Amino acid sequence: MRRNLLVPLPSFDDFDKYNSELLDRSKQLMKREHYVLKQPIIDLHFEDITELNPLPPTPFEASSVSSRRLDNYGRLTTDNRHYYYLAPSLAYKKVQVKYLPEQIEIYYENGKYIMTVPRMNSKPGARYINWSPYIRLLADKPAAMYNFSFLDLFEGNNEVIDKITKLDSTKLKEFLLKFADIIDKDGLEKTICNVNNII
Repeated sequence: MRRNLLVPLPSFDDFDKYNSELLDRSKQLMKREHYVLKQPIIDLHFEDITELNPLPPTPFEASSVSSRRLDNYGRLTTDNRHYYYLAPSLAYKKVQVKYLPEQIEIYYENGKYIMTVPRMNSKPGARYINWSPYIRLLADKPAAMYNFSFLDLFEGNNEVIDKITKLDSTKLKEFLLKFADIIDKDGLEKTICNVNNII
């Protein structure tokens, strides 16, 4: 199966979609003739099915769990050097990290659930930021905005950046808090698209 379906080494963005494609391609392989027995592989497969053991009643979950201590930013650093900024309130906390194919689940040491974040499968150095808690922290010291990558969210939209940078500290604090609240409600992408309605 590896030689027939996974050579050359595949590249994909959506794990579930790629698995679905592999399933379709493997069904096509079943129609081929076995290279030794000279019978359709699908016929041989149905003969094998009668000899198979039943699957366990509990579904198998492809995951691994490790214990990690977050840094002073509340940031998780994985073995392959991906950075997940989870929340400032989690600074220095020891957590349990459950790695799944598409996401990462974060738990306190006692097993209490904290959050789920998308899992990155990119080059080392990539980072994910759970924006709303960091923006709320930024609202306490709005002048620190220039030392933080918040304005990068609006890269290419100089009009929005100009409006934000011209806000006085009180208005900027109000904007940041409102922006963080809307991220929690509607998600980051939608909030960025509607930023002109918030300023």
